[in-house]
Amino acid sequence: EQLQYVFYSTNKAVLTAGEGCYKLKINGRNVPPKKISVGERNVLGLCYFFAKLFSNKKAENKYQDETLIVIDDPVSSFDSGNRLGVMSLLRHQFCSIQKGNANSRVLVLTHDLRSAFDLVKIYSELNNGKGGQKHFFELSNKQISERKVSNEYKRLLESVYKYAMGRTSEDDEYFESSIGNVMRRLIEAFASFCYNKNFEELMCHEGVMKSIPQEKRTY
Repeated sequence: EQLQYVFYSTNKAVLTAGEGCYKLKINGRNVPPKKISVGERNVLGLCYFFAKLFSNKKAENKYQDETLIVIDDPVSSFDSGNRLGVMSLLRHQFCSIQKGNANSRVLVLTHDLRSAFDLVKIYSELNNGKGGQKHFFELSNKQISERKVSNEYKRLLESVYKYAMGRTSEDDEYFESSIGNVMRRLIEAFASFCYNKNFEELMCHEGVMKSIPQEKRTY
C-alpha cells in the first residue's frame, strides 16, 4: 500500500508473495531489487521500515504505542515525482503517529535544506498551521542554533519587482535566465494568496476542504 502511495500507481512497484519471500514487480514484470534505481531502492527500504515498525499489530491500533522514530535523510537520490511521493508518505505516517499517541516522537535528520523546509511545513500543517517556536535547528561547526524558515515567495516577488524596476547589478545574468521560471512559480502560488493565508493554514481551511470531493479529502 505504501509503494502505491509513493508512486501514485497500483502497478508501478508491487510486492507479491513468493516461496518464503516477497518478489518485486515493476510495471508487471519480475525485477530483482538490484536492478532498480537507487531512488526506487530507497523508497522500497523506507516502506519496509514502516511495515516492520508496525508488524504483528492490528491495523486499527498499530499507532497507539508510544514510539520514538529516527529517520536519517529519507529524501535522497529521488527525482521530483518520487520526492513528492515520499514526502506525502512521511506526512501521512507522521500524522497517524501523532494522532495514535501524543507522546510519540519523530526525529528526522537531513543535510538537504529543501527537505528540511518541507519537513518544517509538514510539522506546521499537522499543527493546524501553527509551527510554534524553536522547533527548527541547524547543526553547524559542532554548534546547534535555531534556523528561521525563509519566506520563499516574498523573496521571489521582490526579485520580480527588482527586475521590473531595472534595479539589477551583479545579478543581471541570473535574472535574465531565471525570471520566467520565477514568475511561473508565483502564478502557481496565486491561488493560495487569494485566500490571504499561508499554505499550511490553507490546507486546513474549511472552505477549501468543502470544495474537494469527499473521497479525496483524507489524502
